[in-house]
Order: sequence, then C-alpha cells, then structure tokens
Amino acid sequence: MLITRQLCASDGSTHVERIRAAPHGADWGPLHEATQWRCVLPGHGHVYWRNAREFVYVDALTAFRLSPGDTYQLQHRGTRDHHVLYSGTRQVVASTGRAWLLRPRELFEVKRALAQLRRGEIDVASAGAAARSAVERAASLQVAEPSLPVLRARQSVASAGARHLDVQALAEEARCSPFHLAHLFRRHLGTSPHQYRLHLRIADALQRLEDGGTRLADLAFDLGFSSQSHFGQAFRQAVGCTPRQARTALR
Repeated sequence: MLITRQLCASDGSTHVERIRAAPHGADWGPLHEATQWRCVLPGHGHVYWRNAREFVYVDALTAFRLSPGDTYQLQHRGTRDHHVLYSGTRQVVASTGRAWLLRPRELFEVKRALAQLRRGEIDVASAGAAARSAVERAASLQVAEPSLPVLRARQSVASAGARHLDVQALAEEARCSPFHLAHLFRRHLGTSPHQYRLHLRIADALQRLEDGGTRLADLAFDLGFSSQSHFGQAFRQAVGCTPRQARTALR
C-alpha cells in the first residue's frame, strides 16, 4: 500500500501531518505499533481499523485516538486522505475514548483550524487546541462491541452517494427492523440513521467546498438535495454558516 506523509506544521512538541494512502483491496494490512500519542482527524475516504478488542469504521465524520504501544491493523478499500495531530511527549486528546463521531459543526471547526494553519493565520498549538476541542465535544463511539447491522447501514450510506435511502431501505441492508436499527444507531453512534446520512452529506459538501471549483447549485444536486435553497438551509442549520462562508473559510 502506497502511503505518503507530509509534515504540515510543528512547534517541537505538537505536530500536524497530512497522510494519503492508496487502497489495497479487501485484505487487512500488516500489524502496526503506535510510538506516539496520535489523533487521526476525519478526512476523505474511509478505512477499517482494528486491534485485539476493538473495531472502528472510519468515515468522513470519524476521528480516533492512538496511544504509545497500541498495536493495530488497517484496511483501505479506497483512497484515504486525512490529517493527524500527534505528540511524542503528551496525550493529544484528553478524552479516554477510542473513537468519536463529529457533527458537521465540529467537523467544520477542525477543517477551519487546518485551513488557518495552512494560511499561516494561527500557529500549530492553536490549531491543535481547536481540533482537540472539537473532537472532545463529539459523540464517543462504542467500539468494544461493534454492531454488524450498524456497520452494514453505514457502508450502505457511504456507497449510496446522492441516492436516497430511507430507514426502511437501510434496515433491509442492515438485515434488521427499522425500529431495531434506529435503536442501535442511538446506542452505538448517538444519532439517528436519518441524521447520520444528512451529516455525511454535509461532510461531503465541506470537503468539496474546501477543494473549490464547484458551483453551489451543482453541489446541491450532486448531494441529492431538492434545490440549492434546500441545501443552503440544511447546511447552515448543521454547520452554523452558509456554504459560501464555509468555502471562504476553508480555502
């Protein structure tokens, strides 16, 4: 698996790195051991992470933590592009959890801090503090006993793109009843299937606004919204600003 690493910023104690990983099919990669405190921030693409006791499906809303001595494996089924906050001397995230599901507002805070760091508007300590704050406010994921129906539903949402999947369709993909699926989502992710799908679409919008070059009307259509105004309303409610304001902040 081809992996490229780019050190974005460092103050000697806190570091921000960008990692791009090419897919390597459906096989699990070799066993790794973490040597530093690391917080893997949400990024583009998805990956499966596991150790002897835990399993994390990492999508565009998910952040997770590594501690020195952690042994784990990864499975990349698509190209993955993300940032990592790390330190060799101190824990970079105060929470003792393993993984977190960010809401769009928290995801925007992380992306905005990284953009400000890239433009030289803030230093690495400030960017790290903003990212940590957003992650620590996110919903903690249950990873010791992963739910197979929830995983199936999340994979279905990720592969559906703009195609609408209602709760009934997701439940069929997950092989359980809609009521049971909603219960499992609340228990394992802290949200509903409908809200999860919406937040994932907003995460896709944030990524594409960061990349630039897409007209808002085209973006709304590509993401499956009925109109640009519908997209703008949903985006502002979830993120706290308009798509135009977000694009300016993230470029």
